[in-house]
Parts: sequence; structure tokens; C-alpha cells
Amino acid sequence: MRGRKPSGLSLAAHDVSLLERIARSRILPWFEVQRARVVLAIAGGERVQTVAFQMQCDPSTIWHLCRRYE
Repeated sequence: MRGRKPSGLSLAAHDVSLLERIARSRILPWFEVQRARVVLAIAGGERVQTVAFQMQCDPSTIWHLCRRYE
């Protein structure tokens, strides 16, 4: 693969259960659910391009959300 090696995203143990609960929520605003799903997917090893395609957004948005979590 070309380009620089992507930086990994590690989640704190107590954040994982909270993010999973948010990602499954049906009553929270969509942007919160989407952010939780993005962070969980990237931490799980998914590629940025794949997550961006699934969430129908720009790859830079994915990077921004991951840096925001950090």
C-alpha cells in the first residue's frame, strides 16, 4: 500500500462500552451515533476509505472525528 502508515486509534476500556451503547441508540441524535460508529470502526482496524464509503462522507471527516476523540 502506498502512502504513510495510518496511525492507530486506541480506545480506553471504559469508553468502549459507552461508545457501543451510543452506536446502538435509537433516541440520540444521528450525528452522535455516527461519530460513535466511526470511532469504533477505526479502532477495530477498518480502513478510513472503507468507513468513509459506508458512512457516505469524506475521508477527511473520518480523520477529523478520530483526532477529535483523541
